[in-house]
Formats: sequence, structure tokens, C-alpha cells
Amino acid sequence: RRKELAKIAKEDISEKKRISEKEIVRKIKKDEINLNQINSFIKRAEVLMAKENYSETEKLLIQTLSLENNNFIANSMLALLYLKMQAYSKAEVLYCKLLEVKSHDPAIYTNLGLAFYNQAKYPEALEAYSFAVKFDPKNAFRHVNVGQIYFVLQKFSEAIKHFKKAVILSPRNVESLFMLADTYREKGDLKEAKDTYNKILNYEPYNTDAQEEVRRLVAMGY
Repeated sequence: RRKELAKIAKEDISEKKRISEKEIVRKIKKDEINLNQINSFIKRAEVLMAKENYSETEKLLIQTLSLENNNFIANSMLALLYLKMQAYSKAEVLYCKLLEVKSHDPAIYTNLGLAFYNQAKYPEALEAYSFAVKFDPKNAFRHVNVGQIYFVLQKFSEAIKHFKKAVILSPRNVESLFMLADTYREKGDLKEAKDTYNKILNYEPYNTDAQEEVRRLVAMGY
């Protein structure tokens, strides 16, 4: 009787093993199908986004995330799409989600900062941009972003520090020089403002905006 029970037990285990193996095979096949669909949806979404067909791009990416909610590429694309669509609160949510995966990615912090900035969440934008600088300190663009927030907050001395860093990292960047000069002007450091506008004219002698600022400051005695 014990032998019969042992035989039945072995047969039961073998049957369970066969069922388990079938389930694994079915899962693998399902995962392969999902992966193929995901890749297809992402490629199609890239084409649609390039064509600025944002509504269809959004539908495809949401469909992709219904198959794999944490797909990093789909979440990144959808977050960027929401920035382009000016749906900044939605972009904010997704970029915060992406930081759970890549917590040291300066590009994610920069885009999150942009989402905050466009919602007038300036302290939050400053924090996000500051993290971008922390993880990518030699990128002039990151410093410009931080400087812009300090300028909006009228913390001109802090803004000047970051604009000067941006200029050091990219000396011929006229946009950074304008921001530095304008901040000097707003702070009341008019001689430094004039000198910086003149630096712009060294690179772009016919820049009418810089010419006008220099003429105005010279007329004021600087």
C-alpha cells in the first residue's frame, strides 16, 4: 500500500512539474509577445513625436505602459511629451517617478526643474536644478538654469555666481554673458554690467542690444 502511495505521490509531483513547466513556457511566450509589442509601440511613438503628433504619441505610450508600467524608455518619452504639450504637472509626476530609478541623472533633474519652473514652483525648481549642477558641475547650461531661478527670486548675488561659472565653462556663449550683464544691472553693479556688455561686443560687434546697453550706461557716466 505504501508503494502505491509513493507511486501516486511521484506521479502527482511529475504532473505538477509538467504543469509548472508549461506555465513557465506560456509566461516566456507572453513576455516575448509583450516585449515585441513594447518595442513596436516605442518605435512608432518616436516617429509620431518627431512629427509632433502628440495626441497619438500619448495614446501609444500609455498603451505601452499598460503592458509594462515601469518601462523606463516609455516613461521618459511620455514625460518629455508632457513638457512639449505644456502639461507640466503630469511631467512633474513622471520625472519624480524616473528619479526613483536613476537618482543621479542630471538630465532628469533639469527637466523636472523645467516642469516646476513653468508651474511657478521656484523653490522646487531651484532644488531640482541644483541637483543637476551637483551631478554635472562642468555643464554651463546647468549653471545657467540655477542662475535664472535666483534671478527670478531676486537673489542677484547668487545668480551672478552661477552665471559667472557658466561663462567660465563656455566663454563665448553670448546668452550667458547677457544674463550675467543683466543681473549686474539689476543688482546695481553698473560698471560690471557695462564691462560684460562690452565682452559681448568683442564676440558680436554688431549686436544692437549690447550696443544700446553700453550707450545707455556710458550716458549715465559708467
